[in-house]
Amino acid sequence: MSVPFLDARLDQCRFPVAGERLSLLVCGNPVSVAVKPYCAACHALAYQPAREARPVRCEYVRAVKVVEDRTPDAFEAMS
Repeated sequence: MSVPFLDARLDQCRFPVAGERLSLLVCGNPVSVAVKPYCAACHALAYQPAREARPVRCEYVRAVKVVEDRTPDAFEAMS
């Protein structure tokens, strides 16, 4: 059940499903609480759990450490 975004009521899901700008269509299914913008199915699509953080590569950590250790005088000497 898609409805135009501008016609969606507060108790209808406003998850975009098609179109853009003024022709944007939203889901339109009922929401459990009027203050939430999405129905349960669209909420599951929109809010994915965070993935585990990837380990930082050693080269990046060393480069950051070198930059942090430099004083303004060291940068002037490099110029």
